[in-house]
Amino acid sequence: MCTAPAPLFHQIWSRDQWQDLPVYRSHLTPLMFLERSLHVFPDKLAVVDGERRFTYGQFGARIYRLASALRGRGIQEGDRVAILCRNSMEVLEAHFAIPQIGAVMVPINVRLTSEEIRYILDHSGARALLIEASLASLLDPIRHQLPELELVVRIDLWERHREPKPATDALPDVPSYEEFLLEGRPEPFA
Repeated sequence: MCTAPAPLFHQIWSRDQWQDLPVYRSHLTPLMFLERSLHVFPDKLAVVDGERRFTYGQFGARIYRLASALRGRGIQEGDRVAILCRNSMEVLEAHFAIPQIGAVMVPINVRLTSEEIRYILDHSGARALLIEASLASLLDPIRHQLPELELVVRIDLWERHREPKPATDALPDVPSYEEFLLEGRPEPFA
């Protein structure tokens, strides 16, 4: 004789019972969540990228160095900072460092052609580009067509900056991410 498996919960709650429970809402932004984690778990493992491992403390220090380097090179609140890199620790750092100074991140798909990259850089108004060294050949043929692009930084070089946390944090109402969707020509997605 076969019996049905026991339910996972001793009591199945009705929808009405769930609705009566108090709701905890947190107004943590990703930057606030990171800041909290840096203080609560500074020695806990935060990121693994291949053989590289970083605690929250180390990860935060790297983010603050990048944010400070961008601020030191003139990137200000509301400026667009594009990033052309494969998924890596450095991309994750940029996802926090760029909004940390109030700038807007413009991620660019590494599979695009030089012309598509030029279009996104031009139409996004990007003042800076963080680029993986192995992808620099995509920028070479179009660089002269991008007068608004004032700063190009190879990701393997940004660790040289040693400044502490930037002086200002992003304001909650400042957009931190601008995405372009491809349907023919890339257009900003709002």
